[in-house]
Amino acid sequence: MFGDSVRASRKKSARRTRKNLASAPRIRRVQAYNGAKCDVRGCSDPAKVRGWCIRHYTRWLKHGNVRTVLRGNWNGKCRKCGRSDVRFYGESRKCVSCLSPLRKKWRAANRKRHQEIDRRSQLNCYRRRRLAAIEHYGGKCACCGEKRLIFLVLDHEKGGGNAHRRSLSKNGKMVGSSTMYAWIVRNGYPSGFRVLCHNCNFAEAHGGCPHRIARERKKVA
Repeated sequence: MFGDSVRASRKKSARRTRKNLASAPRIRRVQAYNGAKCDVRGCSDPAKVRGWCIRHYTRWLKHGNVRTVLRGNWNGKCRKCGRSDVRFYGESRKCVSCLSPLRKKWRAANRKRHQEIDRRSQLNCYRRRRLAAIEHYGGKCACCGEKRLIFLVLDHEKGGGNAHRRSLSKNGKMVGSSTMYAWIVRNGYPSGFRVLCHNCNFAEAHGGCPHRIARERKKVA
């Protein structure tokens, strides 16, 4: 969710910078201003461009406002209530108590946008957990050696996958693969799992995988 908002903010900042550069004089053409100071209150640096020092002029180019407080200069206090002994939400400079009403108001006004962001965030989280789990348990099918990620899935080595999925639910229903991968990652990748491709996994549930049966017959022969 926040990754999308950060990317959108960066794109907006880039558009603003291009717009400001189109109307701004080149930095090489620095004006003397006869020793005048920067127009920004509290700044004693010499004015170079548009009555500002180079620092505030660059800040205006990037953010569109010379008074923008950069993240590196943040004092660690909430921008609204001024408290520092509070919990902050993500990369925001407002505490959870101050930001929650704003987030609730935004969600009510942008319901479809919020649902789309939430859906993509959950999908990305599921993909990361699935990739981490599959790589931990070998990264390829333990039966046929298939390595393409799209074909791979986790399997319970000793069976009982449906019972395990039901045990993770409060109402006794089987949970989805997203909840299953989340449980595996949260519990430190417990033993008892293996990686299979969908073909081998389906075959094992319907009489046994032909690959495994053929190998066993060769050993007997």
